[in-house]
Amino acid sequence: MEPAVRRFLREGAELLNQDCNSVDRLMQYLDGNLIILHENLNAENFERILSAMWTSVAGSLLELVETSLEVRRPAIP
Repeated sequence: MEPAVRRFLREGAELLNQDCNSVDRLMQYLDGNLIILHENLNAENFERILSAMWTSVAGSLLELVETSLEVRRPAIP
């Protein structure tokens, strides 16, 4: 799921000033997958997966922010 989450976040960042529903699509993607996981895993395993997913999403978001800052940072003479 991590590549899809990265793609949704990247698309959302690229289209920030445009009318875009990439955040909505990301939320639908996560919601649909979490529902399936919740229905098919016991509570303990679901909590582990949920924790790993949020760690992955947070890492992807941090990487995107850092990359965006580097691209916009002026060169030091």
